[in-house]
Amino acid sequence: MLLYCTSLLCLCFLVSSLTATAQQAGIVMFVLLLVAYLAPSWAQIVPTIGYTGGKAWTARIASIIHCGVTVQIGFAYIIKWETIEMGAQWATLGDSPVEDDDFGALLECFLHLIIQIVYYMLLSVYFDLVAPSKYGFKLPWYFPVSPAFWCGERFNKVDDEEKQTQSTADIEPLTSAKEPGISVINLTKKYGKDKVAVDRLNVNFYRHEITALLGHNGAGKSTTMNMLTGMIGPSAGTAIIDGKDIRNDMKA
Repeated sequence: MLLYCTSLLCLCFLVSSLTATAQQAGIVMFVLLLVAYLAPSWAQIVPTIGYTGGKAWTARIASIIHCGVTVQIGFAYIIKWETIEMGAQWATLGDSPVEDDDFGALLECFLHLIIQIVYYMLLSVYFDLVAPSKYGFKLPWYFPVSPAFWCGERFNKVDDEEKQTQSTADIEPLTSAKEPGISVINLTKKYGKDKVAVDRLNVNFYRHEITALLGHNGAGKSTTMNMLTGMIGPSAGTAIIDGKDIRNDMKA
């Protein structure tokens, strides 16, 4: 039961990473549990045991996919052991109480639950990083094979063209020789095709100095701070904070 509860909790994490609200997650989990507990009976996977041939593989695949099916199969084996007055024991964990059974009995159920815990959590982390949501940075779907994700700064260099500003006519010349703690480079945020909240912003925030970000309502101050703190992702451009690129190193 401990493995089942852990697997079920991991499944909840997976569903929460794919849904936007707690209400949606609750509805999805209800449907998944309902299907998991009703479909096996309809498909005659449980409570009858003694899986052979294709039926064994059907039960095996269903058990690996959903922990609800796994626990039903496990209880079917336990009930059968009790029916023949032997009871489920550690010594008979991999044995079946019936003949001609190609399924791995309770031992395979335990292995399936462990497998579920691992891949439920891996999928939860993956979808949490790539699934669209209102807040936070979302990585591309191929990020596990991206060198920038694993190697960090070596692959996060900002091109010289990206460092160039649109115009220097209205930019105050630098008066400090200090190294900036935050460098905002052509930072842009667009909503849809027409609404531009921040348009190619370039600014440096120097260490040990206080910098005020001023502007009228709707100028993009909050949007800029949200991008710098990782609440939302930029449409273009980037910012370097203490040597870390917000596009790839926000978790650092």
